[in-house]
Amino acid sequence: MKCVALLLMVLMFTGCLRFGDNIELAGVNFTSEHLRKISERTGIRFPSGSQGINYFYQGDAIDPSLAAKIEIPKVSREELLTNDVFKLGQSEGINIHGGATEEWWHPETLSSRLHFIQELPKSCILECIVGDENGKLILYLKWATF
Repeated sequence: MKCVALLLMVLMFTGCLRFGDNIELAGVNFTSEHLRKISERTGIRFPSGSQGINYFYQGDAIDPSLAAKIEIPKVSREELLTNDVFKLGQSEGINIHGGATEEWWHPETLSSRLHFIQELPKSCILECIVGDENGKLILYLKWATF
């Protein structure tokens, strides 16, 4: 009887550890629908013409997170910078690092880089790094729960 109870507990516990799926996208698979979902989660309003380059959502952890690399039209730089993370977030004393372990995550290569971080409701944090990469305006975005 004890073995059956133990087995049931193990099955219940391991079943509870599955939180969600990891999703990795690049290029045309990173659609405007994904940008919309990022907007819902983070509050970031992407200027018209923004295009996803890379996306990684880690849903299989206790604390889900997402990382994205997005091209913003250069003429929309000021519009992007009206988002709260750039107006209300911290640009100094940032104590978390990008955290993305994806091979495409290289915000340190951006020139004219701006780096802001903001605590969001529901124990979430948003980090945005924007700058120039090969003549394009690129936004690296990291969202996580803590």
